[in-house]
Parts: sequence; C-alpha cells; structure tokens
Amino acid sequence: MLARSVLGRLAAQVPKTSTHDLPRLSHLLQSSLLASNATSRPTAGAIARAFRQAILEGRRAYATTSATEPTPRVKKDVKKAVAKKPAAKKPTAKKPATKKAAPKKAKKPAAKKPAARKTAKKPKKELTPEQKERAIIKDLKAKALDAPKTTKHTAWLVFSAENIRSQKVGSIQEAGSIAIESSAKYKNLTPAEREHYNHLAREKNEQAVAERNRWILERTPEEIHKANLARAALRRKGFNSFKYNRLVDDRFTKRVPTPYIIFYLERYASGDFAGIHPKKATALVGEEWKALSAAEKQKYRDQYAASAKAAA
Repeated sequence: MLARSVLGRLAAQVPKTSTHDLPRLSHLLQSSLLASNATSRPTAGAIARAFRQAILEGRRAYATTSATEPTPRVKKDVKKAVAKKPAAKKPTAKKPATKKAAPKKAKKPAAKKPAARKTAKKPKKELTPEQKERAIIKDLKAKALDAPKTTKHTAWLVFSAENIRSQKVGSIQEAGSIAIESSAKYKNLTPAEREHYNHLAREKNEQAVAERNRWILERTPEEIHKANLARAALRRKGFNSFKYNRLVDDRFTKRVPTPYIIFYLERYASGDFAGIHPKKATALVGEEWKALSAAEKQKYRDQYAASAKAAA
C-alpha cells in the first residue's frame, strides 16, 4: 500500500518513458526518490522494484483484456468492413425444370409380306358355238341402242283404246267382249267421226317421230352409225325387223350410189329375178355388169356424176 501511494505522488515527477523499457524506468524512479526525499538507497530500491512489479502486472492485465476483448479501433474497422459487404441475396426459388419430351420411337418398318407365288393361269375354257353366238348377239343388242318406239297409230287403234279406257275391264273375257263391241261401233262411225280419229292418229304418229328424232340428236353420229350396223346384223339373224329398224339421222350426208349400184337396182327392179335367192341374183347381176361394153357402162357413170353434183 505504501509503495502504491508513493508511486501515485511521484508519477508527475518521473519523465514519461515507454513502459516497454522497465529497467531504465525503474532506475529513473530510484534516482528521483533519492534526490527529492533523501530516501535511503534500500528504501528507494524497494519502491522501484514495487513499481516495476506493478507495471508488469498492468501489462499482463492489458494483454489478457486485449486478448479477450477487441480494442475500439478494431471494433470500428470490423463495423466498416461489415457495412461495405453487399447484402446477401435471398435465394430465388428455382423454377421446376420442364421435363423434356421423350423422343418418339421410330416406327419399325412393317414387315413385308412374302410375295405370293404366282400361280399358273388356268387356261380359259373354250366356248361352244352356241355360247359364242349368244355372246355375239348380246354385244349387238348393246350396240343397237334401245330407241323409243315409233308404233304406227291408226284411227281404229285410237278409237279402240279410247273405248276400252271408258269401261272397267275386270277379266280377259270382258276385254274380248269390249273389243267386239268396239269393232261394231267403229264400223258405224260417221265420216266426220272417222275423220276425227284419223286426225288424232296422225298427231300421235308425229309426236312419236319427234320424240325419236330428239333421242337420236342426243347421241353422236358415230353412235347412231354403229347402232345401225348392229341393227342390220340382228335383222340378218332373224330378229324383229320393226324393233331393229334403221335409225334415220339427218346429220349424215346421203351417199350417192356408184354406177354398179345404179345398174344393180335397175336390174333388180325389172322383176327378172323374182323368186331367185338374193345371193344368186346378185351373182347374176355381177356377171351381166362385167359383160357390158364401155359405152353401155358410160350411161350409168353419167347418172352417178349427175347424182353427185346434185348432192353437193
């Protein structure tokens, strides 16, 4: 306690010296005590040593405090460093990764079916003559075309049809009796009544012809020509000549008969070949044509030239 009080009183008289130079500071303190208070040398030495111990304890306490607590300057530097640091960014929520579409699997090429073995074609069955004829007739009928009918109406047909329509026919017997009755009535018609039914028949015929001509004009001339050839072939085979009569087409230019045809028609119209088969008659006419002289044939050539000029 004595040393500490003495040190406090003498602190102002000791020159300021760094605390790191303790031996020198202790010597200075000892000399100061001796000079100021005339203290004995042992007492001054004890005081100096006490001062030196106090200084050492202060250094240890300072070192311990500084080791555990940072100085104000250090704290200030730390605060500045913390302030300069940029604020930590908040972690942004990651967007869920879009699932990549699975690559489409390449379609496997369809397995090729094994090529069917080519089987040998069966030979066509040979048609019999009857089957061939039926096939020919079927083809001709298709080419002949189904033209509108041109039934020739008469006064009697118009009168009987009108009489039958006016009465109800229930059986074939009634129809037969009505036909007999119609025949008797037709015979007793007056001339004026007959003229009326003739007029109706002519109108029906003209109407049928106009309808057929309109049907012909709806086809091409080539179609009508082929139809006429087919119709002629069917007539030769014995089919109904009325059903397969020739279709008259005014679009065709009239053919001028050749000199031989003019001679043939003249000889055939003479009646010399009556009762002779047409094929044999044609052979006889051909022989006569060959036997004619040039002067005799010139007559028919002149007729042909005049017909060709008139047609042009």
